[in-house]
Amino acid sequence: EEVKEEKKEEEKEEKKEEVKEEKKEEEKEEKKEEVKEEKEENDEKEEKTEPEVKEEEKKEKDEKAEEKEEETVKVEKEEKEEDEKAEEKPEKEEEKEKEKKKEEEKDDKAETEEKKEEEQEKDEEKDEKQEEATKDEKTETEEKEEKEE
Repeated sequence: EEVKEEKKEEEKEEKKEEVKEEKKEEEKEEKKEEVKEEKEENDEKEEKTEPEVKEEEKKEKDEKAEEKEEETVKVEKEEKEEDEKAEEKPEKEEEKEKEKKKEEEKDDKAETEEKKEEEQEKDEEKDEKQEEATKDEKTETEEKEEKEE
C-alpha cells in the first residue's frame, strides 16, 4: 500500500510538473507571437513612404478634429436642452427648495429642542445627586458630632 501511495504521489508530482512545463511553453509561444506582431508592425511602418505616413497622420488628425467637433456640438445641444428645461420649471424648483428648507428648519428646531430637554433632564439629575450627597454629608457630620458629644 505504501508503494502504491508513493507511486500516486509521484504521478501527481509528475502531472504538476507537466502542467507547469505546458504553461511555460504557452507563455513562450505567446511572447514569440507578440514579438512577431511587433516586428511586422514596425516593418509595415518602415515600408510606407514618407508621403503616405504624412497623409495617414493628417487623416488621423482630421478624424480627431471631427470627433471633437461632434462632441462639442453634442455638449452644446445638451446644455441648450437643459437651459430650456430650467426655464420651464424654475418656479416649481424654487417652491420645492423652499419646502425642503422649511422641513429642514423644522427638523433642526425639533432636534435642538430635544437636545435642550435631554440636557435639562441631565442637569436636574445632577442637581438631585448633588443635593443627596450634601444631605448625606450633613447627616454624617451630625452623627459624628452627636457621637463626640
